[in-house]
Amino acid sequence: MTHSPSVAACYVRHLLAGVEAQGIAASHLLTEQQQRQLALAHWRMPVDDYVALMHKVWTLTQDESAGYSLRPLKPGTFAMLCHATIHTPNLRRALARAIKFFQLLTDDLHIGLQENEREACRKTSARPVLK
Repeated sequence: MTHSPSVAACYVRHLLAGVEAQGIAASHLLTEQQQRQLALAHWRMPVDDYVALMHKVWTLTQDESAGYSLRPLKPGTFAMLCHATIHTPNLRRALARAIKFFQLLTDDLHIGLQENEREACRKTSARPVLK
């Protein structure tokens, strides 16, 4: 059985929380079916749908931090992040470079990488900013 790539509902909720903190009703960005499914604990959104939602949010807000930074991250920020990380030799180096990239842009996003001998975990401390 093959599974389509998907994104956990918690990431969808975080994206929408940033929009709502800016006074925009997030319900306008989701279909009725997606709104119902988002309430389910273990629902996952297909990656293509999540990317489309993220692009709607970025276009609507003109902020690629989606409301998680006091100063909006201009359109094109994510594309430059991709350019900065695309040729790294492994995921660890890509994550380290992405963290450094965001540290240069804003003090509002606190991203780190916690590692041990076998695993690594991205640690993020950010809340939507009321503007």
